[in-house]
Amino acid sequence: GVAAETLTIRLEPRVRAILAAEAKSNGTGLSTLIRQLAEAEATRLFREEIRREGERVVQYLATHPEARAELEMYDTTIDWPEY
Repeated sequence: GVAAETLTIRLEPRVRAILAAEAKSNGTGLSTLIRQLAEAEATRLFREEIRREGERVVQYLATHPEARAELEMYDTTIDWPEY
């Protein structure tokens, strides 16, 4: 796998205490919990960007008949939204 890079962050004491308590209840360390939270959020953001890009493509195809016609030449079935 790819080696993870080190990241230094500053947390308010209250935030750190909340996260440390959560990490302890999960049986992990604070760094592990923060890494898991960051990785989950990065995955969510990545998927959201893919979804937005897909919406842009569909909107483009819906508003450009020549592009839509070319796509339909390949017998692709798409449930076209109304724009």
